[in-house]
Amino acid sequence: MKHTQTFEDFLNEGNASMYKSTVVDALKQLGYRVKQSDLKIGVKKERLYDLITLNGELLCSSSDYAQMVSSIQNAVKDNPEKYGLDPKAFEQFVNEAVNPAAYVKAGKLGYNDQFLGRQSLSKTLSLDLGFDKKNEFGGGDWIGFDHVSMYATGKKGGTILDDALTGNYTYDELKSAAAKHFGI
Repeated sequence: MKHTQTFEDFLNEGNASMYKSTVVDALKQLGYRVKQSDLKIGVKKERLYDLITLNGELLCSSSDYAQMVSSIQNAVKDNPEKYGLDPKAFEQFVNEAVNPAAYVKAGKLGYNDQFLGRQSLSKTLSLDLGFDKKNEFGGGDWIGFDHVSMYATGKKGGTILDDALTGNYTYDELKSAAAKHFGI
């Protein structure tokens, strides 16, 4: 059996697949619910680097992964419509992601109530207060729980309530205490 593909062609296909995956990852990190099959991602080979396009518009040039993700996110944040993305769909997705109903319905919250909803109490409170979801694992403002204490991370890090999950506070009371702590 004779192979018609050169080694260079094989490498180019692998790079194109990696670039496409990087674009999808960057968009998902921004909160867009996208699949690679929903997007028209192109790769144009240049002499020293590749140019990556999204829905026909130049998005970035190839570089290391972190730099590409940052470039893609900055371009899309500045003008999502240019790349065929609907900012209203993004806003709707972000708003859908915060649903405190299970925590509100539970009334006074205890230690075992941290995972009543589709998301943890920590994530629900943080997103409900408008914190960037990229801060969940560090890097900025976020709400966390250590046994029964509620604490803050970020610029105003520290303990918010020592007895947050002892059955003394409702979701709204925890949210209010966190908002007061952060000055929101």
